[in-house]
Amino acid sequence: MAGWWWAPGMRAGGRRGGPALGSSEWSPEDVRELRMIAGLSQSRFGAALRRLGREMDGSEPQTDRGTVSRWERGVERPSLYYQRLLSELDRRLEAEGVAELRRRDLLRLGGAVSGLAAMAPVLESWDRLVLALRGSDPVHDDMVADLEAQTAGFHELERQLPGRALFPKLDAHLDGLAEVLRGRMSATQRQRTIRAAGDAAVLAGWIAWDMHNRPASMRLYKTASVAAREAGDPALLACILAYRSYGIGVDGDHRTAAGMLAEAVRHAEAGGNVMAVAWLRARQAEELASLGDTAAVDTIEQAMTVFDRAGQHERPWTRFVDRARMSGYATTVYMRLRESRLAEDSIEATLDALGTGAELAKRRALILADIANLYLQQRALEPGIEFANEALTLALRAESSPALSRLGDLQPSLRRWSNEPPARQLGERLRVVCA
Repeated sequence: MAGWWWAPGMRAGGRRGGPALGSSEWSPEDVRELRMIAGLSQSRFGAALRRLGREMDGSEPQTDRGTVSRWERGVERPSLYYQRLLSELDRRLEAEGVAELRRRDLLRLGGAVSGLAAMAPVLESWDRLVLALRGSDPVHDDMVADLEAQTAGFHELERQLPGRALFPKLDAHLDGLAEVLRGRMSATQRQRTIRAAGDAAVLAGWIAWDMHNRPASMRLYKTASVAAREAGDPALLACILAYRSYGIGVDGDHRTAAGMLAEAVRHAEAGGNVMAVAWLRARQAEELASLGDTAAVDTIEQAMTVFDRAGQHERPWTRFVDRARMSGYATTVYMRLRESRLAEDSIEATLDALGTGAELAKRRALILADIANLYLQQRALEPGIEFANEALTLALRAESSPALSRLGDLQPSLRRWSNEPPARQLGERLRVVCA
């Protein structure tokens, strides 16, 4: 597929709905989202708008990398002329077939991930389902329950396996869900299947981000958003916002990430998902603490209170939230606010609750990286190095981008011990793996 807007390096993607609902203006998030899904750098995005301006009215828009950067940071807002260009770019991308899901029947999910990974052998359970569909048999409740269980299983496996190992099978699972949605089923069965599809798509989006494929990640999050709206599932909208907030926070835009998480909390509360509210408030506290906002202390305490009264996990994407993970969030918050006493108490609670099984490598790596950071801040080199080395070993084994990003934050603290061989060796390792 090639068109007026296509340039080397551009990837198929697509925005759904242009600016935020209820707004006619392009917000910083809207501009960033359109650019990321198109797979363009800020410079190339500006060039695409210049080409569009020349075609539309012969003008030469002054859109370079700096212009786009100022829009995305909210330093400037696009004028009405540039908003018109952005909307036209959005429309044409869609017309070129980039946003495939908008003009297909809901959740033809295979198109959202095709080409990202070699197709894995189809899971055995799909053989029964496809045969049933080819024979025009209706989809039964036990089939839908099987789909829900498989989707939950993928979320469980994500905690244990590197993303590259899991993604091909999840790709096949998404294709299978698309096939099932073509079948004959009741309204209730369709809603349940769409919700399972949304849970699978949001996980695929998270894994794509972890594999450093941001355009694919954004497309999959859009697929999950379609499912959430169609199924009337505000809790899934909350999960999408939470997953996306990680990437935005890693990029340093903690204010936007905190705002997204505040919105996610409202969606989770509307959906009655208590465990999700606990998780989201803890994540919100992390981002507020990164801003130096002391409101983070109240927010993490609220999160712990909600967690204490939460019952079972309502959705598969909150199953990683347990006592150790919540204590880990608290450790991060107190550490970032330099509340040493509170952080030390939280570390003790975290280590008491944290398991040691190999299947917990991703979670353990993230938490131990935070503990290492606290010790280094307190100039306790020996325990800091010990925790950091264990975290790095686990993060590399699990191929966990979030944990490696957190470990990369240790480098400034290590520089004060540049004459100490253990600190120097760890710093060299981090420079290589976290570059």
